[in-house]
Amino acid sequence: MANVLFVTWDGGGNVTPALEIAGALTRLGDRVRFLGQPSQREAIQSAGFDFESYRRSGAWTATGERNLLQNSLAFLGVLTNRSFGDDLLASVGRTPTDLVVV
Repeated sequence: MANVLFVTWDGGGNVTPALEIAGALTRLGDRVRFLGQPSQREAIQSAGFDFESYRRSGAWTATGERNLLQNSLAFLGVLTNRSFGDDLLASVGRTPTDLVVV
């Protein structure tokens, strides 16, 4: 039995496949939890998984009300935001983790 952490973000399309894979792992006896953005909490918890929000990186959603330039700059901020990694390391430090799926 492994402790698995799925690391996700509200990018429009990664949660559904992650939940399917997480479900299969759970059926095999693994313990699965998620680290993601607050906007993902309801979908992940309603699927039966533990969820932890990023603490330092701030909110992001791909469906926010922004023009193309604002959206591109905001997405660039997501890709270059070191806080996501800091939150990942902190989560792994708090809860033993055998495998991280990004």
